[in-house]
Amino acid sequence: MGHWVAARYGYPLEKMTAAVNWSLVNQILKSYPYLPLEILPLEVMLSSKGKHSDEYLAILEESLSKEAKKLIRQGASAYKKTLPVPEPKTFLGGENGHTEYEYTSPIQLDHGVVGALNLLRSLGTPEEIRERSEDFMGYIKAARAIALHNFKKDLKDFSFDAHPLSFFLALIDEMQEGGRPIPLQVRDSYFTVDLKKISLLDEIRLILDEREWMMQYRNMEAKRLSKFNFQRFTNAKEVGFGRLHRGNLFPQNDVILQDLKAVPKSTPKVKQQKMMEETIDEVRIVI
Repeated sequence: MGHWVAARYGYPLEKMTAAVNWSLVNQILKSYPYLPLEILPLEVMLSSKGKHSDEYLAILEESLSKEAKKLIRQGASAYKKTLPVPEPKTFLGGENGHTEYEYTSPIQLDHGVVGALNLLRSLGTPEEIRERSEDFMGYIKAARAIALHNFKKDLKDFSFDAHPLSFFLALIDEMQEGGRPIPLQVRDSYFTVDLKKISLLDEIRLILDEREWMMQYRNMEAKRLSKFNFQRFTNAKEVGFGRLHRGNLFPQNDVILQDLKAVPKSTPKVKQQKMMEETIDEVRIVI
């Protein structure tokens, strides 16, 4: 669980520019519909000028595949030596207010890589980490797993035989994804945002004898508000679980995804209708 929490530390940096440049800017535009405004976008990235930046990346990349190393470098924006120079955006007010600001950042930080680098730096300098490599090996392997878990690529680094921690973290991340709270409704009040969060998935049941993981999507309100598309969702899950290689040591497991709905059902003995669950669709993914 600690490794999973460490991965989440990267979210604020990954989402910051989008949150400021889209959410905050659009709230300002809504608040002042008649004023002509000039706005300079905010960008945040990891600095290559930080002490030992390349050395921490080198520790993170050791023993990983060439493709994994490239993805980690991209996720840290390591190929960008300086921040891109943002161009001012002009918004002219009028009777209909401002058009919504559609923002796309040139910087694509990955929260897994950010969290992994944060964990490594908390251990000490690169020299200290290498000198105490046996003591820190567990943390280093955890950092590598954190750095990789968000990449939806078919990497050999997701092999249970070779990298069991990376395999497990990616597996848990895929399963847990449906249970994360989804922000559904935003109420703007000048500079405040009110989010209503609900989850698509209430629980995941493990049938031990069959090695089956049951994931049932039954929350109709959550599905309606999030415009849930079961086919598109399961296609993404097949890609996510498909990157895992269980090898010879991890037994086969099946993940069963079910799309459920409640339907009324009457019986001769019971006058009052009862709601019964009905399976709309089902997909089985073999791991």
